[in-house]
Amino acid sequence: MPETIRTGRAAALLSVGYAVAGYLLTLGVLVYTIGFLARWGVPKNIDSAAGTPWPAAVAIDAALLLLFAVQHTVMARGAVKRRSARLFGAHAERATFVVATGAVLVTLLAAWQPLPAVLWRLTGPAAVAVYAVFAAGWLVALGPPSRSATPTCSGCGRPGGTFAAGSTNHPSSRGAACTPGSGTR
Repeated sequence: MPETIRTGRAAALLSVGYAVAGYLLTLGVLVYTIGFLARWGVPKNIDSAAGTPWPAAVAIDAALLLLFAVQHTVMARGAVKRRSARLFGAHAERATFVVATGAVLVTLLAAWQPLPAVLWRLTGPAAVAVYAVFAAGWLVALGPPSRSATPTCSGCGRPGGTFAAGSTNHPSSRGAACTPGSGTR
């Protein structure tokens, strides 16, 4: 019995360590992504010197965006979540999604091919407005969780929660809102 308890604790600590490391790694990748998109504070950004002809650059960038979309879509499926929970443990399922997302995002940022010409440029009040919306979006995405439904619908709530209007389906597929503090599984 004591060996089982120690093994359970070790597995739990390993799972928590994996989750924390995964979230910290992905947070770092997201911070780099902000600099990449804002063209500030990172060695390579979205407008770095182009070296690829524009048709190839567009094809590569489209493939990278498709890779990101497919990873998100596939890993968000219930069957994949259940398999991931069986393989890595229920507590590590969300962390595995986050680690995979971070890895795909690193790939996207590293392989991104800037276009050889400027497609559009904003200056003055229009640029300020666009950067304000950009900053606000990242603050909402990376800001502290609130009591609203957003953190729980993104998978940060407790497992086994309920959805508003008595729905048992995932809110993203039915349009129902999560109740505050509910989970998505």
